[in-house]
Amino acid sequence: MYRKILALILFASLTALCTSSAQIVLAQQDYRVLRFDETVTVLDCKTVEVSLDYNFMWLSEGYYANTWYMNIPTADAYGITVEDENGPLPFNASVQGDWTQLTIDLNRDVHANQSCHLKIGYLAADKIKSTGPDRSLGMWIVSESAYKDNITLTVNLPKSFGVVKYEPSFLSAKEMTDGVVLSGQRLGVDAGTDYYLSVEFVDAVVRYDMIYKYVFGNNGSAVEPAPEFEIPTYVETTTQDVTQVNITPTTFTTWYDGSDNLRAKFKMPAVTNSSKIYRFL
Repeated sequence: MYRKILALILFASLTALCTSSAQIVLAQQDYRVLRFDETVTVLDCKTVEVSLDYNFMWLSEGYYANTWYMNIPTADAYGITVEDENGPLPFNASVQGDWTQLTIDLNRDVHANQSCHLKIGYLAADKIKSTGPDRSLGMWIVSESAYKDNITLTVNLPKSFGVVKYEPSFLSAKEMTDGVVLSGQRLGVDAGTDYYLSVEFVDAVVRYDMIYKYVFGNNGSAVEPAPEFEIPTYVETTTQDVTQVNITPTTFTTWYDGSDNLRAKFKMPAVTNSSKIYRFL
């Protein structure tokens, strides 16, 4: 007759469990992860959607697992879903520090050398930090004490964002029509190997409404008959679009200086000893 044990996936390398007859130590050799396939999709400047395909095999002879524990790396997970190949599974969620622990009822007994495939999804709004147009995504993707045959990580960023840098190093970036995809794979990952996802990105389009006012004054008693002056202006570049530009009064001439900056020169009518205001929008 089989004795029942709860399979734990926790930060600790070992978890001690007790039965009526003896103390049982659940170690990394009690199960292995066949597949850890996680996809993180950035939905907007603060929200990520995470989906995990997780397949484990129970290894311990004489015991079976019918409850599984998974840790979600956020204390603010919502929209959580858990299912296997047969459909949704019942679960309870409890916050522990910066993590949410899922207690999943597998709806069956998983014996030695049997596998179980879980699909877990959730949303989180606390993984992205924003400073102006700069965004920083940070979260654990793997923190588990069991050996993993295959780890695959995919990060999707919409076209409205541009990637600056990212980790872990096994990821590579690919430009797509609808955004940027970071993806990578690791095979044969030892127990206790942790990976932390860190992506720095920025808004691809940032709009600034600028108004410059230049004030020129004639503080003397004489009249300046036809003064000339010049100001720097904006210029179109590969990373900057300039729209809705108005210059008052009309420029006398424009040219590019030695540093490729666009400059504008004005010739004005007589300026008395009262101030004039000229505006560049």
